[in-house]
Formats: sequence, C-alpha cells, structure tokens
Amino acid sequence: MASNKKLCITKDNRELLKIVPINDKGRVGFKILLRAKIELLFHTINYANLAYGGPVNSTDSELEFTYHTAGNGLKTSILFKPKSMTIKHSDRIVPFFNNLTEPSEKQIIPIPLCKIVCNDSSMFPEHHSKSINKKRSMVESTEYNIDHHNVAEVYMMPINISSPFDNWYNSWDLFHHIMNILPMEYYSVPTPENVSFKANSMGQGRNVISNIMDKFDDEIGFTVCSYYHYQSASPNKNYFSLFENGKYLEHLAITRLCFQNMLGVQTEVKPIYQWQLERNKTIIPFDDWNYWQEFFKKAECEYAPNLRSIIVQNTFI
Repeated sequence: MASNKKLCITKDNRELLKIVPINDKGRVGFKILLRAKIELLFHTINYANLAYGGPVNSTDSELEFTYHTAGNGLKTSILFKPKSMTIKHSDRIVPFFNNLTEPSEKQIIPIPLCKIVCNDSSMFPEHHSKSINKKRSMVESTEYNIDHHNVAEVYMMPINISSPFDNWYNSWDLFHHIMNILPMEYYSVPTPENVSFKANSMGQGRNVISNIMDKFDDEIGFTVCSYYHYQSASPNKNYFSLFENGKYLEHLAITRLCFQNMLGVQTEVKPIYQWQLERNKTIIPFDDWNYWQEFFKKAECEYAPNLRSIIVQNTFI
C-alpha cells in the first residue's frame, strides 16, 4: 500500500515540484509533479543530453513523471505524461533511458533521480503549506524550502535506511563526499571539464550545501541536496532534469582522484574506489569488501575508455 506522505520542494512560497507515492500493483512507485512551463532535459549515461523543449503545447503547464520499480515481468522505468494528454498508460512518452536502477538493501550511495534549477520562482504556482501549526506525522507533507538556493537535486535512498549518518554513510564516506562536490550531470556529459563543481559556488556570499532526508516508508525515501550555483544563475532560466542512473555508481567509483596538502603537494592518482576501499577495509564485513572490490575492478576495465578528468581534493579527513 502506498504511503500517504508527500515531499514538496518550495522556494519563495512557490511549489517547484512534488513527489507523491503511488500504488502500482505490487511494484513500488511514485510520481513527480511539475506545475509550470519548464524546459526538460533527459540525461543519459552515454552522454546524450536529450532536450525536450518545454510542454507539448501551450496548455501543458502540468507535467507528470511516474517511476516504477521492476516487477510483474517489467523493468524499472520512468514514464512521462503532460497533464493534458489523455492517451492510455502504455502510450505515454518514455524518456530514452535503457538502464535504470532502483533502491535496494545493498545500495551504498543515494541514487540520482532528478534536478530542478529555479532562477525565477514566479513561474511556479503558489504553495499552500499544510504543516503550519501542526505536529509532523506520517500523513502530512514534508516541505523543503530551498530558500536563496537555485538548485535542488533529489536522490533515492536505500531500502530500510533511517539516517544518512548511520553505518551505511560512514562506511562509504568518500563516495558521499565526492557526490556532494560533483553535480548530478557530471557523468552524463561528454566534456566534464566544462561542468562546474558544486563546491565552486561555495564561499561566495551564499550558504553552503544543504541536505535533508525523508522516508515515506521502508521502501521509498529521498534525500535532497540544495545549493546556489552561480554558473546556473541565468535570469528567468528554469529547467528540470531526469537522469539515467543505472551505471552511476560505476562511473563515480572509477573517477580518478588525488589529494593535496596545504603546500600543494599531491598524492598519487587513483580511482576513488581504491581510496574508499582502503578506508573501509576494517569497517565493512570481509565478504562485502571482496564483493565490492571485484565489482569496481570489473567496472574499471569496462569503462576505462570513458574516464573523467582527475579530481584534486584537499586532504580528506
């Protein structure tokens, strides 16, 4: 049975997007609702940035995406339907995603889902809070105001995880640290050298990156990362992005990384997964450690031709 909880992301008392659980005949699902004329981008892992130039027609100011886990002989999918379309479920427009993953108990990082950039909140409908003067309960909406930030990234949490700061987070701390630096589209563009890191916008008169987490139930949960990104700060520019995430972990793990101290002296360059496995060898069970070592080695062999540029980080503690 679908949870009654909802996640609503707001800015300036405007509703940017809403995520609502759905009952999907045995499959876990939810829908993402957008009530604005907004540019859409579908990012695939093979570097195809497929732009969908706004609504189907001028009356389509309400857009709906539905996410469905695998089950009943069907694979994980994201379906897209402008509100004005009345065609059958099977005829909905589907983004060109062939490799999607879904929350699981074995998941070690949040799964990228979507991103919204808002530089003009007046394009979005007014938000009417349902939690004012009410105690939080399992049936009310979780409202997250990104305030003066202009970017919000939504990730899916693993099954049965109650906090991002538990053993799951601590066991894979370097992966999580790098995810807080790289924008979602880093592994979905052919020239990552032109992609500005989240950290590049820090310390410029805006708050640092902000994160919240909310669980709908044991199977559905989200974490939202918001920040102000100067490179995205074009007047009146709003857009929404969806991401093909099936190989996100593999591409993250094999990204090359080195550290440097205060004097600028750098360490050797190694894939992130090697640094991470050195850190958690005494933390996670030996069998799990061996499993992930083989998993990442295989990914490194398979995706080596597509290696991203080297990331240089100050000494990580």
